[in-house]
Parts: sequence; structure tokens; C-alpha cells
Amino acid sequence: IALGDSDKATFGAGDDLQIYHDGANSFITETGTGNLYITASDSMFFQSSDNTHRYAEFINGGGVKLRFDNSDKFQTTATGIDVTGNIATSGNLDITSAYPRINLTDSGANPDYSIINADGIFTVYDITNNANRFVINATGNVGIGTSSPSSKLQIMGGTSGVDQIHISSNLSDNTTKYAGIITTMYTNNTAALLGAKAENGNTSLYFGSSGTDH
Repeated sequence: IALGDSDKATFGAGDDLQIYHDGANSFITETGTGNLYITASDSMFFQSSDNTHRYAEFINGGGVKLRFDNSDKFQTTATGIDVTGNIATSGNLDITSAYPRINLTDSGANPDYSIINADGIFTVYDITNNANRFVINATGNVGIGTSSPSSKLQIMGGTSGVDQIHISSNLSDNTTKYAGIITTMYTNNTAALLGAKAENGNTSLYFGSSGTDH
């Protein structure tokens, strides 16, 4: 059967299925009220006419593969999906599970980490060393080195003689430097600094409030 451009091979009482070429493109069109099914006794492949580029694979009893320039980028598996390359989204990325977890595996170095929401507790977990590194619990307390912080910020662990909290200033050498923790009184907006003061080559423990040294 030879049909000219825009001549249609039609099927069904109402010409519901149409196959034709319009001079530029080819079409398989279902115009009726039903669905269009494309079936195969085994697997199905979509590829270029010269068979050099495969666009998609649908494996009977197996996965589905989508390709870009003949390279697999998306594949369904028995446990979910595999994605090769980057994921770009203009909306939200929602992960819903009883134990939602994102694993961050560095192929060139250790440690590897996970970001986990376990029973409402946000955790940065060190997979390599089997340790929680950072925790925010259900009440908003933050823990570093502890999985159950009992205050707004709790830091535990470390080695005697080694910095537990390191605070520094990057001002030039010819200035007086301060580095420390600033506390602010909410009711009258006054502030106090507890930390270190470096001046004329000397460093000292410093406490000051409202512009006055103590």
C-alpha cells in the first residue's frame, strides 16, 4: 500500500485510528474515545531509523530506561529508580518515608554522610565512622557531638587541650582585635562580649558590655 502525503490509513468505524505522513512528519493518532495501546510480545525499544541511537527501552518483566545521546540517564529498578547525572528541579523535592534519608557518598574521600529525619529528629550522620555529627531535636535544641541535646546549643566530646569552640577575628595586625561570644538582652537591647582581646601583641581574656571594659 502506498499513500501520498497527508493520505491517511484509517481504522475503525469512525476512522478512530489514523496513520499518515503530512509531508514533514509522521503521525499515529487515536482520535476516538478509547486509549492507544502499543504492545509487544517481549521487550519494546524506541530508536533511530538507522538503529544507531536508542531513546528508550521497556523490558518485559524488567526496568524502563530513558537515554540522552545514547547514555542511560533514568532507569526503574526493583527497589525504585536510578538516576545518572544531575537532577534539576524548579519546584520542591519531597521525600516521604518512615525514615527519610539522603546519602552523600564521596567517591574520592571519606567520610561519607547521611541527612536523616528520624522520628522528627534532624541528623547529619557520619556513615564512615558510625556517629551522629549534628542533631536538631523535636524541641529545637541543637547538639554537636551528642544525639540528645538538653539545651538550645550543646557541644560534647573532643580531646583535652584541643579547641572545642574556636572563635577568631580576621582584622589586620595593626588594630585591636576582639573575638568571642556576644550576648544581647532583649528587653533593653544591651550587649556583652565574652572572649579574647588582642592589643599591642598581647592577648587577654576580655569581658565588656555597653562599650566598657571589665
